[in-house]
Amino acid sequence: PLGSERSKLWARGVASKASDLPQISVIIRTKTRSTLASAINSVVAQTYSNVELVLVDVAGTGLSHVDLADVPFPVRIVSKHQLLSRPKAANAGLKAASGQFCIFLDDDDWFYPDHLSKLSNYLTCNPELMAAHTGVVCVDGEGQSTGVIFDFPYAIRELAYGNFMPIHGVLFSRELVDRGCLFDDRFDIYEDWDFWQQVELHTPFGFVSGVSAAYRIDALSGAGVKLDPNLAKQATAQMYSKWSV
Repeated sequence: PLGSERSKLWARGVASKASDLPQISVIIRTKTRSTLASAINSVVAQTYSNVELVLVDVAGTGLSHVDLADVPFPVRIVSKHQLLSRPKAANAGLKAASGQFCIFLDDDDWFYPDHLSKLSNYLTCNPELMAAHTGVVCVDGEGQSTGVIFDFPYAIRELAYGNFMPIHGVLFSRELVDRGCLFDDRFDIYEDWDFWQQVELHTPFGFVSGVSAAYRIDALSGAGVKLDPNLAKQATAQMYSKWSV
């Protein structure tokens, strides 16, 4: 039928356009919280077409029960069949990723539809850079803004004093992994802060203004949110010791 032929031609056209773009690997470390579906849906809703999804099984359950029927792009399931720490899960995702660019997304956060497109466009237009970050709004458990927004540009060595880039606000070249940038097993918290400082040894971060992702901060959020003050103090001291601040 003519309609099916048109559908085939349309599909080929979409595939052709996607293949012209650098592939982005979106890495989600998950214990299959109830918010995972929303996180995945935000990746599916991207205006950027050349995406692969890397799901890292933090709990070691295999993720066989995760519904991926409506995901229209390649999905890689990474499972070691054992409980993984945050840095080990991150490294497993990076090693499995095949995209030219990589980005992390926690399973309780989400992207706005233009998030990947604007970051990829920036790096494509600025090939001397290997990483770029953009604005992220903090939201509560109901998804409402808390009034806190990370939306200010990178400055050289400012990362030595604190992390101002939520993990899903940064797109980076996979070449950085090939150069040895991996998550340090010693950091069960602030592991992304340490990783960004490793990245900074190889490239400055570009900045794309405007908010295009949400960072959920509530009682169910990950280890980097609402830390025990003593744990936070110890982790900060460890970070400063490593980076000689």
